[in-house]
This record gives sequence, C-alpha cells and structure tokens, in this order.
Amino acid sequence: MTEWDNIRKGIQRAETPLSEGAWKDMENMLESSQPKNHKRRFGILFWIPLILGLGWILTKNISDVPKAHPIQNETDQDLLQTTTDDNEIENNQSKDILQPPSREMRSIENVSKNRDHLVNSGRKKIKSADQIIGVQDKEPYSITENGPISPRPIGGILELPFQSPTLSTSFQLNLPIILSRSSDDLIEPSTSTKRGHWEIKGTVGLNTVSTAVSYQNEPMTTHKDFANLADGNIQRGLGYQAGVELSWFIRPNIKIASGFGLKTITTHNSIDFSVKDIPVIDSSSGNIIGYIPTNNPVQQKSNEINTYRFLRIPIGLFYSFPINENWAITTEFNNSVNLLVGQNEERIEPSHLEIQSTSEDQFNPLVFQYQLRAGLRYQLDRRWSLAFEPSFQGQYNNTYRSDKIIWKPWSLAFDVGVVLKLD
Repeated sequence: MTEWDNIRKGIQRAETPLSEGAWKDMENMLESSQPKNHKRRFGILFWIPLILGLGWILTKNISDVPKAHPIQNETDQDLLQTTTDDNEIENNQSKDILQPPSREMRSIENVSKNRDHLVNSGRKKIKSADQIIGVQDKEPYSITENGPISPRPIGGILELPFQSPTLSTSFQLNLPIILSRSSDDLIEPSTSTKRGHWEIKGTVGLNTVSTAVSYQNEPMTTHKDFANLADGNIQRGLGYQAGVELSWFIRPNIKIASGFGLKTITTHNSIDFSVKDIPVIDSSSGNIIGYIPTNNPVQQKSNEINTYRFLRIPIGLFYSFPINENWAITTEFNNSVNLLVGQNEERIEPSHLEIQSTSEDQFNPLVFQYQLRAGLRYQLDRRWSLAFEPSFQGQYNNTYRSDKIIWKPWSLAFDVGVVLKLD
C-alpha cells in the first residue's frame, strides 16, 4: 500500500466530508511538486542533428574521392610501378623511425582522397615529366577532372609535406598521379595544321627570265640576215611579282591552293647592227622577191627595256615536312593561267630588219605556265608564320602568235610571304 492510499483512507474516515473536485485538485498539486527532467529532453534534441550532420559530412567526403585514370600505355604502367616501389621503401623507412599511430595514417588517407586539397597544396611542386620518365615532350599539360583528354598521358610525383598533429615530427608524402594534356592548354605542333582548316598567304618577290628566243627563217617572208642579227640581242632583266593564295588542308601537311597575283617580267635590248641589203617586196603577195645592195648601210640600234605584265591565277598542291616546332621544309607544284594585261616591247621586224614597237595582237593573250616551289617556313606563333620560297617556273606555249619568233621563257624567282591560319 502506497503513501497516497493511506492519506486517502485517513481523509475518508474524517467526520467532515471533502468538497466535490478536491481529489482532482490534490492530484494536480502533487504532480506539480515533482521535478521534471528537462535536461534529458534538450540533450536528445542536441545529439540527433549533430549525428545526422556528421554522417552527411562523411558521406560527402567518400563521394568526392577522385576516380583513378585508366592506364593507357606501357609508359604509365612503368611509371606507376616505379613510384609504388619507391613509396613502399620510403614508407618502410618512415615506419621504422616514426611509427605514426593508426589514426594519423587514416588522416593521411583522407588527405590523399581529397583531390582539391592535393591540387591546391601541391600544384607548384609537381615535378616535370621529362625528369621522371625521360619523355622529351615540352608541350604543356594539366590535371583533368573527367579523365585524360590526350591519348598520350604523362605522369609525375606530387610531393605533399605532412605535419603530424600530435607528434613533433614531419615527413613528406609522395603520391603518384597521372597528368594529361588539357584541350584548352594544348598547343599543337606549330608547323602542321589540322585537316579541313584554311590558310591565307600573301607574297612579294623578284624574278629573272631567260632570253632564249628562237627565230625561224622563211625565205619568202623573212630577211635572209634576220636570224643572225636578232640572235643574242636581248639580255635578262629583273622583274617582280606579288600575290595572295587561299589554301585548304586535305591532310595535316597537304593542302590545295589557289589565288591570284600580278607578275611583271623584263628584258633589255642590246641591238646594234647595220642593214646592207635592202629587200624587194611584192606589193600584191607581200613576199620578198630579191635584195638590193646599198653603199649606205642603215644603222639600227635599241637599248630599250621590254616589260610584260600578267594577271596570274594558279592552282597547286602543297606539302610540308616539319623539322621542329618552328621550322618546316615546304614543297609545291602548281599550274597557272596568265592573262597578258600590258606590254612594252621593241624588237626587230623580220622582213625589213627595222626596230619597231610590238602591238598586243602579236602576243598570245593567255600563257600557261607551271611552277616548282621549295622553301622554308618559320612559325611565329600558333597562327602566324613567315615563308621563304625560291621557285622555278616554265612555260607550255609560245608567247607570240607567230611561228617566226618562239619564246617560251623559264624564270627563277624568290618570294617572301606571311601566312595566317584561319581557325
């Protein structure tokens, strides 16, 4: 029997009965007098969110562990094997000397799993891959987040200094990592261009042409001394040219090109002779029917400069042989259509042996030529380069309409150009 039951019975035996609702008031007073455990309730409310927060943090750290890049070639396999052996030796030595507790080793593992911490803490201490694996590759590289971009990843050692939080010692943690070239930082070989890209080139240069002119004697229409007097009376001159070419690469080092240019060639007359036999020409047929000797020879002399101006439209095939990152040997073969746009020539007239200016209707309006070009190209940066191109140029057809004078000149030229890659 409880104390409350004794009190209840004692009150019931009392002579004066209690008022209605007294029992309920006494129960409320008894309950209010007992102490309440508020601290336990507040403690539960504090620990539940703390435990949930710690669980979320641990889950996030585990999910942020970077995935290892797959090993793509034998060089990466050898690198990882070598760095793993070195780390095992260093770890064995550090165990004999330091013997860090297991809690610290777990801290080291957590640090190695945190990718951002490794990159920010040890970026400046990444050794060059050339010093580690001997790869002679000077192109820049970077750590990628979505796996290697380049098919030839290279490796390195990340040196992360570690300071023990509880011991008075420190040591260095060497972690092997795989580095790959980033698509933003990758600089392609400067002397090659990707397929499908365009390139524009502007050139200026000088040229000199041959003066090997063939003269055909026709007894009825040309003077009997024409071939002998005309031969050797023309000397080489120095001409110039300029042009613009647009190229499209069908392969990394092969392109087709076309454009337009202006070309001027020059020759010098060195004519000095006298005519002793005057031809007699039939007025009806225009043929020479005889010669009359004269005691007063007619002197003919000319030192004029002959110029010929052409509009040139080439189409050609180009190939380059890269030497290193900056220099390349270039070769090109093209054919061109040359439209005669102007000329200023004096030459010997075949019948009378007089020096006359040549009219344009005596020239072929279109001249077809070929060109062999070889040179050097120097890359200034990713888009700009300089070209140094000597060339040889020949001609398929005759410069003149008449078969009495045949001139298919060849020329030597040297051009300097500026090249711009359009990408």
